[in-house]
Amino acid sequence: MAESIEGLLRPACLLVQSLHPAYEQAVVLADDNGQSEEEGGVAPFVAQTMELIQAMAVRAKLKPLLKNRVKSLLQLLVPFMRITENQASTWRADPNEFLVQEEDEHCRGCTIRLSGEGLVCQMLETFKRESSRSVAALATELLERGESGRGSGDAAAWKLTEVGLFIFSIAVGEATVKSLQRSELGPMVPNTLALAARLCADRSSPEFLRARAFSLLHRLGDTVSQLVREEIPQLLEAAAKGLGSDEPLVVRVSACRVFCRFLTALHDNKLQEELLLKGGVLASLGSLLRDADEELLHLCLECMCIIVKRCPTVMAAVSHELCPLTVQIWRRCAADPMVHMQVLDLVSCCVSADKQLQGAMEESLLPVVANDLQGSDPHLASSAIELLGVLLKRAAVPFGPAMCSCVAPLVAKAMDSDESMMLQNACETLVSLVERSPSQVVEAGLLEPLLRLVERLLGPDLEAIGNIIAQKNPDLIALQEMTAEHWQECLKSEAFRRYSWSPAPPHRYFTMLGSRLPVKTEPARHPFKASRMQRDLVTMIVEPSGLPPLAFATSHLESLDEHEARRVQINESLTQLAIHADAVFCGDTNINEAVDGNVKLPRNWEDAWLVLKPDDPGYTFDVERNSMMSAHDGWARANKARLRFDRFWMKMSNYAATDIELLDEPIKDGLWPSDHFGLLLTLQEWRQNRGDQKPVGLLRALVTRLARAERLYLRQELVVVCARLIHEDLNGAVSALAGIEVQSSPPRSGLELLLGAWLSCAPDIRAKRARNVTISAMCRLHEQCFQESPLRHCRVGEAPLPDQLLRVIVAGLECENERCKRLREAEAEALKSDEEEDDEDDEGDEPAGGKGGKFLSDFLDLEGIDDSDGSDAGGDTFQELERKDPLAELDLQSTLAQYLAKQDCQADRALAQQIAKAVQEVSSVSRPPLCANAAPSSGYMH
Repeated sequence: MAESIEGLLRPACLLVQSLHPAYEQAVVLADDNGQSEEEGGVAPFVAQTMELIQAMAVRAKLKPLLKNRVKSLLQLLVPFMRITENQASTWRADPNEFLVQEEDEHCRGCTIRLSGEGLVCQMLETFKRESSRSVAALATELLERGESGRGSGDAAAWKLTEVGLFIFSIAVGEATVKSLQRSELGPMVPNTLALAARLCADRSSPEFLRARAFSLLHRLGDTVSQLVREEIPQLLEAAAKGLGSDEPLVVRVSACRVFCRFLTALHDNKLQEELLLKGGVLASLGSLLRDADEELLHLCLECMCIIVKRCPTVMAAVSHELCPLTVQIWRRCAADPMVHMQVLDLVSCCVSADKQLQGAMEESLLPVVANDLQGSDPHLASSAIELLGVLLKRAAVPFGPAMCSCVAPLVAKAMDSDESMMLQNACETLVSLVERSPSQVVEAGLLEPLLRLVERLLGPDLEAIGNIIAQKNPDLIALQEMTAEHWQECLKSEAFRRYSWSPAPPHRYFTMLGSRLPVKTEPARHPFKASRMQRDLVTMIVEPSGLPPLAFATSHLESLDEHEARRVQINESLTQLAIHADAVFCGDTNINEAVDGNVKLPRNWEDAWLVLKPDDPGYTFDVERNSMMSAHDGWARANKARLRFDRFWMKMSNYAATDIELLDEPIKDGLWPSDHFGLLLTLQEWRQNRGDQKPVGLLRALVTRLARAERLYLRQELVVVCARLIHEDLNGAVSALAGIEVQSSPPRSGLELLLGAWLSCAPDIRAKRARNVTISAMCRLHEQCFQESPLRHCRVGEAPLPDQLLRVIVAGLECENERCKRLREAEAEALKSDEEEDDEDDEGDEPAGGKGGKFLSDFLDLEGIDDSDGSDAGGDTFQELERKDPLAELDLQSTLAQYLAKQDCQADRALAQQIAKAVQEVSSVSRPPLCANAAPSSGYMH
C-alpha cells in the first residue's frame, strides 16, 4: 500500500497544480458541457486525489505524512470546489438537484464538492487546531479576493466568495457557540455573518451566491440565535423577500429554509402575522407547493408544518386555501410514499393545533376519504385509510356523520384486501375507533363485521407458511415482521410446533428464529443502537450432531431511505457474528442498490446468492412476478420494484453452501404467502466434501464468475479463493476444475480459465495474506505438472505451463526480497511512530530542519506492523482469527527459496541464473526476527 501511495500522491498533487489554470478557464469560467465530470476528465481525478488524502488522514501510520501540510493541501484543492458553469445551469434548471446537493451527503452529483467537503471535515477531525487555522486563513483569503473582485467588476469573482462561505459553513456547522468562540474560526464569525446577511438582501448578487448565504445562515442557526438575536427580524424580512415569486427558484428554496429556521426564534406574534400574510410568505409557499416535486416539495411541506405549529391562528385564517391545496398535493403525489407521510404530518399538525383548522381539514378531507374507500384503486384506498386514521385520532367524540360514514367501507375494503400494509393501517384505524367511541361501534352495528375481520386476519397466509415449512422441512427458520397475534396463531400449526423458537418480544412486530437442531446457546436478542424502528439482531448457536457449532442470526434492517442506519446495523451485526468460525446472517435487509449502493461485506463474509447463482438477479421483492404486489402496493407498482431485499450472508470455516432456492410459488392465483419471496439455503460440512467429493457447485460458481469478471480486484479475489480451495484439497480441486466446461470461444475447462486469469493477475496480487495463499499454491501446482494430473494436459498460452508457473514463482521471490530489503531499512523507524490519536497539543511548530512529518518512503510495508488505531470495532476479533490461519503466518520468502533451490536443473539457463540470484539474495535481505513469522512449510509444500 505504501509503495502505491508514494508512487501516486506526490505526482498527483503536482498534476493537480498544473491542471488548475486550464480547469478554471474551461470549467469554472466557461461551460464545457459537463465533460470534466465524465470518466477521464479532470474532475474525477481531482476528487480521487481528495479521497486518497482523506483516507490517509484516518490511518495511524499515514497521518504524520499530512501533518503541517494541511494548509498547503487545502490551498491546492479547495479552488477546484468552485461552482462550475455546468453545475449552475443544472441547478438553475432543476432546484431539486441543488437541494439534494445541500441535504444528502450520498448524492452522486458535483463530485469535487462532495469529495472536498469530506476532505475538509476529515482534516478538521484529525488535525483539529492546524486545520481550523488553515480553514480560517483560506476562507478569509477567498472572501477577500471574491469581494474585491466583485467590487472591481470581475463577473466570476462571486464564485470565490461562494466557496469561501461554503468551507466556512463546513468548518463551523457542527460546532457549539462556546467552542466556536474559543476556536481559530471565532474571529471570523461576526464579519462572515454580516456578509451573508448583506448578500441575502442584495438582489443584484448572483443567485447561487445568495443561495449560499442563506444556506450558511440556516446552518449556523444556533450561532445566529445566540450571538446576533437582535438581527433575526431583519433576517426574516430578507428571507420573506427572497421567497417572492419573482426571485430565482434556488434563492426561494434557500430563503424558505432560513425563514422557517428563524421563525421559531421570533416571539413577536404581530411581526409573524405580517410576514406570513402581508409579506407574502404564505402566498409564495402556496405557489411553490402547487408546482414543486421531489426534494422541493418535501422542503415546502416541512416548512408548512413548522408554520402551522408556530402560528396556528394565522393558518386557520387561510384554511379555505390551505385545505384544498392539501387535497391537491395528496392527489398529485399518490404514488410517492414519502410525500404522503409528510402530508399526513401536515394534517396531523393542523388537527392538533387549532379547532377551526381541524374542522376545516375534516370538512375538506373526509369526502375524499369516503370516495377513495369506495373506489377500485387499492393504492388510493390504502392512502385514504392512513388519512382517516390521522383525522379520527383527534376528532371530537361522538364522531360526526361524515366520520362515521367512512367506517363501513373501511371494514369492507379490509375484508377484501391481502396487502399487508393496508391491513396494518386499517387495523390501527379501527383500534382507534373502538378505543375512542366503543358505544358508537355497537350502536352502528359494526361489532359483528369487525369480529369477522379479526377472524379473517388471523388465518390464511399463516397456514400457507406452515405448509411450506412442512414441505421443505428446514433445520433452521428465520421469520420477519411477525406480530404477537399472528405468532399465537402460528403456534397452533403442527409445522411450527416441531421447532424450538426464540422468545417473542413485546414489540409491535418482530423477528423470530426456530430450530430443529440441538441449541447450544439460547437465542439472544440484541437491539440496534442506530434504530428508530425497534429493529434488532436475534442470534442462536446450534450444534448439529457430530458437526461443528453454527451461529444463526436474523434481522429486519431499517426501512425506507434510512441507508445510513442500515449500514451501521450491517456492521453491528457482522461484527457480533465475527467471533464465530461458522455464522449465517439472513433476513429482510431492505437494501436497494439505487439508494444503498453495492454492499461490501467484511473479509471472510460472502453473499450466498452471489456465490451460488451469480447470473440470477434473485429478486425477492418483485412486482413483475408477484401480482399481489402489483395490485396492492402502490410504491412497488409506481417504482416497478424488482429488488433483492432478502439475503443470506455467510462466514464459513467448516461448512460450505451448496444450493440456494427462491420460494416464489403462489398459494393460488393472485395470492402469495407474503409480499416477499422466501429463501432456502443448503449447507454441507466441508469434511463431507473432501477428496473426490469436492463441492463442484462452488468451484463452478467461482470460475463462471471469473469468466465474466472485468474488474482487476474482483479477478484477484476470485483467484485467491480458488487458491485457498487448492490448499484444502489439491487433487480434488484440480480434478473438479478440469471437469468443468466454461462457455467461451474456444471452449475451455475451468482449470484452464483459472490458470490463465491467475497468471495474468499474479503480479498485481500485493496483499501479504493473498500472496501467501496464491504463490504457495502455485508451487504445489507446478510440482503437480510433473505427475499424472490434469495439469499435464492443460494448455494456457504459448509457453509450457510449468515454465510459466515457475517464472511467476521466481517473480514472487524477487518481490519478497525487495520488500524485505526495504522493510528492513524502514521498520525500526516505523515502529517508533505514534500509533495513538494525535492530541494536537504540540502542533504548529515545524520539525527540525523544516521537515513536516515523515516521508511516504518511511512506510514501505505496513502489513508487518499493527495498524490498528482502535477505531475499527471488532478489529481485534478479525486479527485473532487471521492469526490462527497457518497460511497467514507463512514465511513466504523462505518457503519459495527452499522450493526454487530444487528447480534450477529443470529450467533453461537464463531462468536458472535468475533463480540462483533470487535464492542467494534471501540470506542478505531476510526480515529482522521481530517481524519474521515463520511457519513450517511442510503442510503446504508436500
